[in-house]
Amino acid sequence: MRPTWYPPMKHTASTRDRRGGKIKWHGKGFREDGELYIQLKRSYCIGPFSRTHSVNENCTMAEFWEELEWDVKSEEGFPLPEGLSLTFEAFRGKPLNDSQDQVKVHFDGGETVHAKVFDEDGSQWVLNVGYHHPIYIAATLPKLAELDLNMGQAPGWT
Repeated sequence: MRPTWYPPMKHTASTRDRRGGKIKWHGKGFREDGELYIQLKRSYCIGPFSRTHSVNENCTMAEFWEELEWDVKSEEGFPLPEGLSLTFEAFRGKPLNDSQDQVKVHFDGGETVHAKVFDEDGSQWVLNVGYHHPIYIAATLPKLAELDLNMGQAPGWT
């Protein structure tokens, strides 16, 4: 059952189960009460990490986008600084659309969706989440380690 703070469902929830055989837990093709599982990777962080995200296979892509956005924005470090926007990419960098297609048309479970932050010019940013200081990372920068990020220090400390 969905918690009361979620928006009402606009789709007919699937209750299909698909397990066993060659299907791995939370892998490609796995279903539990109609839920498929993807990895939502926070690529906007200095130390990117991922968490499992479940979505009903009959959701629309627009509803899926809203769920992903809510999931990411409930993390520490939001709202984003002015001029930055959040986007989701899958399938080798293709942005997710917010169409009325069902999620199961595009995903079979086990895929990774990347959450990224861009500015108005289309340059990707990486955030020092927890300290609320955005750090610009050029797409051509060979190594993130070359930057002096003052890791582990709170702002204003020396």
